[in-house]
Amino acid sequence: MVTGPAKNIEPENDGIRSQMKYTTYSGLQVILRALQQYGVDSALLSKRHAIQIPKNSDTGQHISPNLIEQILDVAIEETGDAAFPLAIAEHISPSTSCEFSIGLLTSHSLFHFLDRVTKYYPFISTAQRLRAVHLDERVFLLSHFAEKSIKPEIQQLWGEVAFAFIFRFMRLMGRPDFNAYSLDLVRHVPEETEKRYQDFFGVRPTFGAERNAISFSHAELEVPLAT
Repeated sequence: MVTGPAKNIEPENDGIRSQMKYTTYSGLQVILRALQQYGVDSALLSKRHAIQIPKNSDTGQHISPNLIEQILDVAIEETGDAAFPLAIAEHISPSTSCEFSIGLLTSHSLFHFLDRVTKYYPFISTAQRLRAVHLDERVFLLSHFAEKSIKPEIQQLWGEVAFAFIFRFMRLMGRPDFNAYSLDLVRHVPEETEKRYQDFFGVRPTFGAERNAISFSHAELEVPLAT
């Protein structure tokens, strides 16, 4: 739980966010690849749920956040996997997530990368906002949604996706042994699923929390990345 005086390391971007709401096509593609792992493809989404997946040529690089909401709303039911946000994160790579690749490859530490991610995330996905708060010896990453029409339960799930996505990338390109300091999640998951979250983030999560939040040791974030 984040309490007490804190230093926000992410500037305000509300002026930008109020003008447009979108997320990127590359993020949609990662989610679709994860669904395909469970045998859920675009045809099935269309037939069962009337969800139409656009082609890149139809949308450029911008996707309506309502489409992501529709997909996440049925994803756990269709896959039968309560830890589906982790499955999404397993499908990221530097080649498919160029926004994160450039940011991390030009960062001198994971703290520098996290600072950049929170600062520029509104340009990647205007539906969701990430905020990093420096409190005592930890840095907390929080998720907010500018698109208020998105259902609270989907906001919680989408927040997990963002945390898993960013954390996976920090390990993939930075330090494979890096662990979170704490992880608070609003959702409850089956007992057999809890260990998957613990194994993924390297820390035992607290489920049923008031809000989604992940924290890291500030000292660990400041360790220089290999060049």
